[in-house]
Amino acid sequence: MKRPPPPDLWDLHGQNTLHIDKTRTSLTCEHLITTITTDTKTTEVTIWAIRCRGYSPNAPSFTIAVTDPETAVQALRQSSTWGPNESDIIQQLVSQGYPFHTLYPRPRDRKRGEWSTRSSGSLGFRPPDFKPTPTDYAKYEATRERILTPSITRAALKRGGIIWRLTLEIFESLADAVDVILNPSEASLPCWNGLKIKTRSEGEYVDDLLDREAEYIICGVYDVYVQTNDDTTAEKSWWPKQSAWDSSGLNLGYWTPDCEDWYQHRLSQIRADKAELRSATQWQKSMNQQKKSRQVRQSNRECASKFLEG
Repeated sequence: MKRPPPPDLWDLHGQNTLHIDKTRTSLTCEHLITTITTDTKTTEVTIWAIRCRGYSPNAPSFTIAVTDPETAVQALRQSSTWGPNESDIIQQLVSQGYPFHTLYPRPRDRKRGEWSTRSSGSLGFRPPDFKPTPTDYAKYEATRERILTPSITRAALKRGGIIWRLTLEIFESLADAVDVILNPSEASLPCWNGLKIKTRSEGEYVDDLLDREAEYIICGVYDVYVQTNDDTTAEKSWWPKQSAWDSSGLNLGYWTPDCEDWYQHRLSQIRADKAELRSATQWQKSMNQQKKSRQVRQSNRECASKFLEG
């Protein structure tokens, strides 16, 4: 990591006059080593549990956690507005498109989750000369809204980035989106065949799982045949898949005004019948204008992680 900036320009430095004092904030961030298991793999991940300091009335039955140390530091930095209650934290995370988890204690029963009852993989197969129109986009929007069950909606909102932004389209207000996270129905709570999170110190938890099929439909992915009389297909989409978004220069860990400008421009092009579907490679090239932002973000993550663990 390169030499950090001067103390006057960096509030994580102990000599900065606005230095973040972790012992005096209204929120705390606890470092946890976890293993996260999806339906296909298990990965060791470091997460930070964000909690309110002291008693919190009407606290939800879940623990709020993030995998990005920058987000955890931002919660401490802005603890006066991110707290003092868990509902305030959720409000900030959802309103700004930060990725996060809501960790529920592992349920005793192993009921089947609603996400596994579907069998769709994308918006379907299309011929090599497929040129989508605004009518096709309207059909995609209807399909997207139809698959957004409560559990999938929660998982998508907590995913952040482009998945979060597209899911917001089904809500009349941000308050409705926050309510989906804070007040899930009993029937739609995370199940044992969802996302499983095991910590070394606090036991086992579950969270909502956004599977590949749901992600592809939310992002508007089609399987387009490469040529006639050939079974080979290429994935092309209205919007970038989450993996392309995560690695792009637009992704700074939350939804910025530049992200919204980009989104609205793309949407206006689609409505005006001036947009084409793009492959993963085309999406990566089109969103790679800000290469240095990824380097800056990586340095920030390293500094934030050291600060939290120090």
